[in-house]
Amino acid sequence: MRDDFSYSEKRQFWYRPHPLTAQAYQLLHWDSRQGYQPVGDYIVLDKGEEMSLSERKVQNLVTLMNGHMRLHDLRRDMNGARLLFQLQDGEEGGRKKIVMRHFGGTGVSRENALLLIEKEYWSDATH
Repeated sequence: MRDDFSYSEKRQFWYRPHPLTAQAYQLLHWDSRQGYQPVGDYIVLDKGEEMSLSERKVQNLVTLMNGHMRLHDLRRDMNGARLLFQLQDGEEGGRKKIVMRHFGGTGVSRENALLLIEKEYWSDATH
């Protein structure tokens, strides 16, 4: 993975606020014929989370999907909490389902967000 990239290069993956769902983002994949096309959804389940933090989490996810390592440092905003994810067995409508969880250090982790992504793009992003 690279730790740097040029802002002028076309990114394979990008995101935007979801046009139909509040507190959600669409993940987009670049198609040379059609431009950016939706391939997934990131839905914030923790309604108490500030959207600026949610957006930085999505930016980090997209950065990793693009093969880069320069991420936003979220430690100050997370107050020592950890982010975990759980890949669900099976698929939902041809899409992989990944549950993002928030662990505050004690007790049980709680659901923070849901990532639904077309299985072919999840495979591309994780290799």
